[in-house]
Amino acid sequence: MTMRRLSSLGQLALAASAASACVALTLPAFASNPLEYPDNGAAAFSRGGAWLATATDPLAAHYNPAAMVTQGNGVSLDFLFAYNRVCYSRRNPGNQYTGPMQSTAPDTGAAARYSPVCNEQTYQPRIIPSLGIVWRAADRLAFGFAVVAPATYGSTPGEWPSVTEGKFGNGERTTVPAPYRFMSVGNRSTILHPTLSVGYELAKGLRIGAGFIWSVAVIDVQSFGMRTVYADDRGDKSDVDSYSHLRTKDMFVPGAVAAIHWSATENFDAAIWGRWIDAIDSENGSLDLLGEYYNTSQTTTNPVCLDQPQNCPTSGQAIRTHFGDDPDVFKQFRFVATPPEVRAGIRFHMPRGNAPAVAATTRTIRDPLKDDLWDVELNGSYTLNSVADEIRVRFQGSPDGKAIHQVYPNGRLPPRADRFTGYKNSYGVRLGGQYNLVPEMFGVRAGGWYETAAADPEWLHIAPVPAARGGFGGGVVYRVGAFDFSVGYQRHLSRPLDNKGRGALQVGAGTWQGDPEFSTQDPPPGQSKEQQFRTFHAVNGGKVIQSAHVFTAGGVFRF
Repeated sequence: MTMRRLSSLGQLALAASAASACVALTLPAFASNPLEYPDNGAAAFSRGGAWLATATDPLAAHYNPAAMVTQGNGVSLDFLFAYNRVCYSRRNPGNQYTGPMQSTAPDTGAAARYSPVCNEQTYQPRIIPSLGIVWRAADRLAFGFAVVAPATYGSTPGEWPSVTEGKFGNGERTTVPAPYRFMSVGNRSTILHPTLSVGYELAKGLRIGAGFIWSVAVIDVQSFGMRTVYADDRGDKSDVDSYSHLRTKDMFVPGAVAAIHWSATENFDAAIWGRWIDAIDSENGSLDLLGEYYNTSQTTTNPVCLDQPQNCPTSGQAIRTHFGDDPDVFKQFRFVATPPEVRAGIRFHMPRGNAPAVAATTRTIRDPLKDDLWDVELNGSYTLNSVADEIRVRFQGSPDGKAIHQVYPNGRLPPRADRFTGYKNSYGVRLGGQYNLVPEMFGVRAGGWYETAAADPEWLHIAPVPAARGGFGGGVVYRVGAFDFSVGYQRHLSRPLDNKGRGALQVGAGTWQGDPEFSTQDPPPGQSKEQQFRTFHAVNGGKVIQSAHVFTAGGVFRF
């Protein structure tokens, strides 16, 4: 091995170590869900995600490993900074007002009502880093490594508090349990997709690539359920609400990426890419439940009793029941957090002057900032969100399917606490490009994207919002020596999801009218097995809308 090759490997290792340290420092900012936006990487993001056939940065190790054969050695580190805003208005069927104590009687105006609310902490960015490394082993062979997270909006502590502002029928303001609490009051999950890949040029201009993904997932979510429900309930009844905090992890979630990249002529490139990642599947975890969470006035939360549950008072304090990593309690958590996806793209680029192109010469390193005057790319995508239509959460029950684990002060832990998402498959389109104003120094980028809805209005949610959505923006790239620095911005908007108060999401409940109990094997008369351990009314009626400002910054070092 030559001294030059040894020097390159040393630079690669040093740069990778520094970049990995930066990624590790930012891990707590991630959240998990299957609805991503385009895309990790400052270059790709600044083009509206239309980057598949361009793929000239090291993040191609994950997003197009076939194109690594067109790069030299390099390391990239990029960041996304999302400022996300979600507003939700809770309603009952017929768009009628509802509130935290609307379970049986019609709304006379005397009871407190939910008011439209928006997430808090919108001034605090959700930060997502990504790391890419490419090593050109030979003219036709390249290896790569990337660490990326789902490109989602994430969440921050305190973004979804458990109490919000409400109003009485006469307009007087008050504090009420949050109208969205059954969907989410916090998500601090972390998902990473480390990817080891290889690219090979089969023939002049025709390349293939594949990568193995070893995903890791740490799930940390908080929401609400109900202790007891009654068949005549038509709305919420917050005096029997229970707060839940679930933590679990899966440190080996296998997956793969594969790609074909073709420089068809001196002006056209084409590519196709696919990704599959298995479900997060865990058989251990911990759960904390707080019963008697809200005080009798339903305006504030009770202080938590820190004594043993059996020693806590039955009113005036929230009682904590902790279920640790116990196989006699926890049975399964399973969720496809990153659904399968395929993308295809075509790129037209105009070479600068007499600069030779990849397909026509022995040149094996593409450098658009040097060789091209401008380019434009069009991508299409298809995502199989429907495989993520269920979040499976199971606990041990009795042989006849009944709840057996006590939740203080007087509840049960449901054997089946599954959540249905209602996700459906979606299509997307991305269009973007780059114009190089100063050769080998400065270029501008722009692009936009659109994705169809991932769920129908009856399955609306606040985190994520599965509406039809899109974005537009741009950015610049500036080269100094071996470094390329990129910054960019996108404005994201979603269409409102409005089900007129007729939602479909039912949440977990421990018992049904106390007696008879729910049972997954022998349901009460007139009830199906699917209804067991769930509320009789939907908790996501109403309207939700989302928008975001997202910034990116990153750099590539090539050697």
